[in-house]
Amino acid sequence: MFDTVLDRPVPALRPPVTVRTGGGASLQICDGFVRGTGIVGRFSASPGLLGLKVAAGGPVRVSVVLRADRETATWWEHRVPDSVRPRRPHAARLLLVRSQGATRAAALLTRPRGAFALDATATVRFDLAADELPADGLLVLEIADAAAGTGSLPYAAVGVRIDSVAVEPLPAVGPAVSAEGQVAPAGGSSVEDGLFLVAPPNPDPVRYRWVLRAAPQPPAAVDPVTPQYGPLWQEPPTGAPPLRYRDKGIALARRRYEAARFAALRRLRRTTLRTGRTVTAPVRYATAPATVRAALAEPPVVRLVPLDGGAPRPCRVHRRGGELAVEYSGRLAGPAVVRIETARPLDWRLRRTEIDPVPAVTPELSGDAEANRELLQRLLAGPAAIRLPAGEYPVAGGLTVPADATLRGDPAGTTLVQPVAAEAPLLHVLGSRVLLADLTLRLPDARPGPHDGDRWTAVTVGRYFYPERPDWIDEVELRGLAVRRAGRCPANSVAVLGAVRDLTVDGLSVSGGGTGLAVHWGAVGTDVTELTGPSYHPYRLRLRDVRVADAFEGCYLSSVHDVSLRGLRCTGVEIGFRLLPGDNTDRFHATPGSSPVSSRIEVSDAEVGWCGRYAVRIAGWGRSEVDGRTGVLAYRDVSVAGVLLRAEPPLANDADRVSLVLERAEGVAIHGVRLAGAEVAEVRRDDVPVTLDALAHDRHDG
Repeated sequence: MFDTVLDRPVPALRPPVTVRTGGGASLQICDGFVRGTGIVGRFSASPGLLGLKVAAGGPVRVSVVLRADRETATWWEHRVPDSVRPRRPHAARLLLVRSQGATRAAALLTRPRGAFALDATATVRFDLAADELPADGLLVLEIADAAAGTGSLPYAAVGVRIDSVAVEPLPAVGPAVSAEGQVAPAGGSSVEDGLFLVAPPNPDPVRYRWVLRAAPQPPAAVDPVTPQYGPLWQEPPTGAPPLRYRDKGIALARRRYEAARFAALRRLRRTTLRTGRTVTAPVRYATAPATVRAALAEPPVVRLVPLDGGAPRPCRVHRRGGELAVEYSGRLAGPAVVRIETARPLDWRLRRTEIDPVPAVTPELSGDAEANRELLQRLLAGPAAIRLPAGEYPVAGGLTVPADATLRGDPAGTTLVQPVAAEAPLLHVLGSRVLLADLTLRLPDARPGPHDGDRWTAVTVGRYFYPERPDWIDEVELRGLAVRRAGRCPANSVAVLGAVRDLTVDGLSVSGGGTGLAVHWGAVGTDVTELTGPSYHPYRLRLRDVRVADAFEGCYLSSVHDVSLRGLRCTGVEIGFRLLPGDNTDRFHATPGSSPVSSRIEVSDAEVGWCGRYAVRIAGWGRSEVDGRTGVLAYRDVSVAGVLLRAEPPLANDADRVSLVLERAEGVAIHGVRLAGAEVAEVRRDDVPVTLDALAHDRHDG
């Protein structure tokens, strides 16, 4: 980006390759990361990242070796703000490993049992698909703190070093992309600060059972942090006589004496602590059962905490003496930790881990729509893994999909048919950790009202109106779904509304209907004219490979934030896609005026073949139906790039066709937009015709 004609091109690394030093030119980006010589480097901030130039040419497996040592504690003590309390430089490091903008794995670096200093290594491995590496070949690695609620050390990445980064090619056709982090092994492993990592995620519901043994927490015995020495001497001011060699020698000898004295005191302290441990060991062993009983007098609170920001989930606990059995059933879409809270601190050891997949059930469906609905709804109760048989089956009304459910079709093709249009969605997701995959959903024509966007649909995640404050729906995946209607109608096909976050749509195909993929805010209230708030806005959405044909609209995003939409393909639609602030912008948000709504939205790699009045509309204003008030919500960090708008023959004889409409949309970067087709319509910004070159030049950022 900042190269000049004098710069030599940096050759990209070609897998298989292992990077063991930070001195190479292939390490092109360092943010909060200090290069090393015998190692790749250390993190000086948390989060921190580095970027390697890699010419992959296909899927790859990345292996990162992380290490925490004595210098890690020193860096943390001297670089973390003094306001952070308590000061625990030798505490365990719970780290999130991110790459290409997504969380890949987690690592837990702990001080060995009985050791006086940090000394731990973790190897994190994850796979990247071919389309996840950009054309410039920049492989980004980011190390960040774990989510709030884990009780882990803040600024955990500071001082952690990367010993090596290895990139290996993978077969183009092979197993699904995986991620593997360091997992606390069974059989005598310690649990640091009441935390331990959960096994790598499983796409289907799983029953976990961990058996732990409690012991009194040993007295803290860690080395003092190496002091931060200043410069050996101060250079004299200009005009003053220079320092003599004798003065410099005295300063150097003083520094060596201070370092030797510190090392000797550290050795003496270690010897004293070891002796104390030996002398007091019989007493500690004798009183251990009573100490454990007192700490477990009140039932411990055990929660599973997703590290990507999801809500903590309670675990079932069974106690027998000093042994604890912890159970959890459900889906895990990413890394997580189990956190144990007791009245007094205890030292835990993980004795055994049991992982049993929830058995997949293949129901025997028939031609009776009502019987199929009752059977499937009964199977969906509780954690469920349902694999539908191949074929076409009617389902009356709709199904409610609760938390921790997986509903898959057969690879040979499974179609669920709604024989008669129903107000309820065919599949209504109302719980977290849900996977819907490999299904075709066929629905009849429907005529919903103007504010029934969450009804009469094939799939709805969340709600538009809530009677009271809802819990957020997390970690929902819609993969390989197809929705079929006979022709255009006002009903949406897939709707995502309200309190929904961390949702993935990948491989959605829609034919007919209203809007193919509708993403909209929701709020507490009974009707759009009687909202009381607060409002809830979908965020952290990953939308990929959405294809819509012969429908009214391809996609719209209304009053959302942190959304990535890539690979939208539309043909025969009246409108391609819209970005909107919502009828009420963010006035009912918990922090109106300073909310994140309409920020960090990316639309890229889209092709829109449109036959209506306009292909794309981006508006920053909305009119409230509560009181008719007009509001404007500024876009921040929003981009529309790499979009082809192809004009198709119009459905109606409308001479006023516009390819791209911008209304009060300052803050949206427009670049790489192309117009094509027999009739190339104009572009308008606030009702004034403009050229695409003008938009690309000023990036429309105000």
